[in-house]
Amino acid sequence: MKKLNLFLITMLSYALILLATSCGGGTEKENSEKDTTSKSEITGSTTNSNNTEEIKTEEQTPEDRITEIRAKFQEIESNLKNYTVIAGQYANPDPEKYWDLADYTSYNSGNEAVKIIETAGEEGYEFTNNYYFDNGKIIFIFTKGGFMGNPYLEERIYFDNEENVIKALIKSKDQEDETTKLSSLENKDNKEFIKDPANFSKMYAETVSKTVKCSKEVE
Repeated sequence: MKKLNLFLITMLSYALILLATSCGGGTEKENSEKDTTSKSEITGSTTNSNNTEEIKTEEQTPEDRITEIRAKFQEIESNLKNYTVIAGQYANPDPEKYWDLADYTSYNSGNEAVKIIETAGEEGYEFTNNYYFDNGKIIFIFTKGGFMGNPYLEERIYFDNEENVIKALIKSKDQEDETTKLSSLENKDNKEFIKDPANFSKMYAETVSKTVKCSKEVE
């Protein structure tokens, strides 16, 4: 089981990096209703909307910051129809890399993205990365992947005000398990983050930077 979990985490990290290097052309759409992701599914828990008071940065604990991020996430999700939406697809011109496809959807407020969605798949597999931003800085990433119709992996990454990862949670199940729903499983600390927070943060910072670049080229 430990080998399986390590494989799943490695596959997820590869998928994130692969998607982040994909760029392409697209078209602009206003008031899209494309994304219908569940709020509780993204955050991994239910949150009290009353916990939205501004917290002074110097007094923040990681849990304070996570509460703040979840409130911002809810604000973004509840206003998706009010953002300018830009969507596009990338396809690698190399016929031997036919699997290298990615779809991008960017929700923009003014000139800044507040949410970017990347989706890619290969031979029955699909990974979707949701990136959330506040004032141009990444605050949260939610990834869900696995077989189409039977996802077996979720990851939630929370960032502080300096864009460093402060918490990384993961859910996973056996790939052959078609009965257990990820929503019924507990979030667990991602051991890869605990092992090396600095390198983990660096990897995701690079991934986010590439994703933002690609989404802007879609415009």
